Amino acid sequence: MKALAEVFPPIFNQLCRWHIQQNILKHCCRNFNSMPQFENFMAAVKKLAISDTEKDTQKTLQQIEIDFPSQAVDYFKTQWWYGRERWVELHV
Repeated sequence: MKALAEVFPPIFNQLCRWHIQQNILKHCCRNFNSMPQFENFMAAVKKLAISDTEKDTQKTLQQIEIDFPSQAVDYFKTQWWYGRERWVELHV
């Protein structure tokens, strides 16, 4: 992706939400006690992706930080949240 930005500086590179979800599954599933808990986490991530307002986005993120294992939340925030302008509808 870095090469894309260097070769085509003005291009916007949107990330695929399906691939993001697959990476979250790969790296976070083991941090959950049950599959339903993991599915709830993924539903919350999907809710973030389609948030209409920054207020809704922040509210959902705060709930994720409260409800789910810190290892999964840390991975999500480090790998995906800080680049959200490339996959969250509010920013795309």
